[in-house]
Amino acid sequence: MQATIRTVSAKERDLVRMFLQELADHQRAVSASYAARYTERTVDDWTEACCRELAADHSWATIAEDGGSPVGFIKVSVEGSSGTIDDLVVLPRARGKGIGTSLLAWAQREFDARGIKEVELTVSEGNDSALAFYERHGFQTVTRTLRTGRIG
Repeated sequence: MQATIRTVSAKERDLVRMFLQELADHQRAVSASYAARYTERTVDDWTEACCRELAADHSWATIAEDGGSPVGFIKVSVEGSSGTIDDLVVLPRARGKGIGTSLLAWAQREFDARGIKEVELTVSEGNDSALAFYERHGFQTVTRTLRTGRIG
């Protein structure tokens, strides 16, 4: 699949929300520990926060389009000398066709242009396909975060 990559603006709220909803749906399906965390209100709040960050000077996003139809989304941010891949989503119909790799290459160019040498991201427990994808692209697990609602 030959995708076109273009920048996403903070004004494209519906487009951003569509991809964040897809990510939330995927998280619900693959990660029991995250399933209850992704409610419709959460996706709306997440969308608003994402659009605010895109309007600021430290976050950027792009989408991949196939024939004018959006099929992938990535948002990155920079704080000091560190880069973060905040979100990477490829719609199910476009998975396995190089879209994620193209979006990751875009992110790498953005980080390189800003002199960022170290990039981090978070993969939810249970999202084995995402973990394998990132490992194929040189990422390594360096820490695990454990969470509970209560102690005891």
